[in-house]
Amino acid sequence: MSAFRSPRPLPRIFAASAMSLFAFATAFIAIAPPKQSLAQSAAWHQLQPLGQGGPSFVYDLARHNFILATGTESWTWDGADWQQRIVTSPPATFGQQMVFDVLHNKAILYTGAATNSIWEWNGVNWSQRLSSGPVARTKHAMAYDSIRGVVVMFGGDFAGVPDLSTWEWNGSAWTQRVISGPSRRYSHSMTFDPVRGVTVLFGGNIST
Repeated sequence: MSAFRSPRPLPRIFAASAMSLFAFATAFIAIAPPKQSLAQSAAWHQLQPLGQGGPSFVYDLARHNFILATGTESWTWDGADWQQRIVTSPPATFGQQMVFDVLHNKAILYTGAATNSIWEWNGVNWSQRLSSGPVARTKHAMAYDSIRGVVVMFGGDFAGVPDLSTWEWNGSAWTQRVISGPSRRYSHSMTFDPVRGVTVLFGGNIST
């Protein structure tokens, strides 16, 4: 079997998946011609916008486009073109996370870091939700539990110390779950497995 050698971006931080990748300075989309698999024929194509640092990127299942939040700008990608959305964006921060809430048809962004705020994107505007909850952190991970209809957040870097708390956002309020689980860590990844109905966590840094 021949190896897949399509040109692709160099390794970089804060990438996103789902056949699209947005990273520190450039956006790339992997495109395969009709009736061919990605491994058979694909190429990386450089796109706009440029020059963003620490973005978060998620697919909007209700409006069928990708949402990019950089902390200073908001963009959407419909599979063909980028469109900058001239709206009030969530504040610039480091290590923010974003997931899509299928129950409420909104993207949920948690800034963490010094701003420690939660924002919702409804396809037109961002709105900040005022709610007490987790202490400010960065390098945390989130996943959307589509069975229970909640955003699950675990861990992160809290003032230089890895965290081990589990929080859930139900669309209106945070709730801390006092349960046993993974050891304290940051810079890990999380996703939801709808077949087994579980949130899966991988990797992370457990040292300070």
